[in-house]
Amino acid sequence: MFNYETAAARYVELRKRCEQIDREAQIQKAALQKIMVDIESWFTAKAKEDGFTTVTTAFGTAYWSTHHTVKVANPSAFRNYAINNMLYDLLETRASKPAVLSYIKAHNEAPPGIDFSSYRVFNLREAPAA
Repeated sequence: MFNYETAAARYVELRKRCEQIDREAQIQKAALQKIMVDIESWFTAKAKEDGFTTVTTAFGTAYWSTHHTVKVANPSAFRNYAINNMLYDLLETRASKPAVLSYIKAHNEAPPGIDFSSYRVFNLREAPAA
């Protein structure tokens, strides 16, 4: 049967075991991912040499795609440019969580158009080692 001390001790022990498993898995995963990158490089070079844009095998089809990232380096310059040139499709809208929380504290409700939810999560901060 648990009491608070035994429950906390067991919880900390299990959390440490999970962390150790995660560390070991990360090491194993990194080694496998390096091999996968080597295979991807081989596929890319061989397909280029053979003039293929896709390679179909019994295990699946290899193909290449381009991924894009967009980062706003100067928010005010970007926003002003988009608004001044009526390029509204360049803009996205999202709520600031800290500002919404402040608004809710002040007004006891979320701003119009905002769906807000909260949930509780159990935490146990481990005591410092003696």
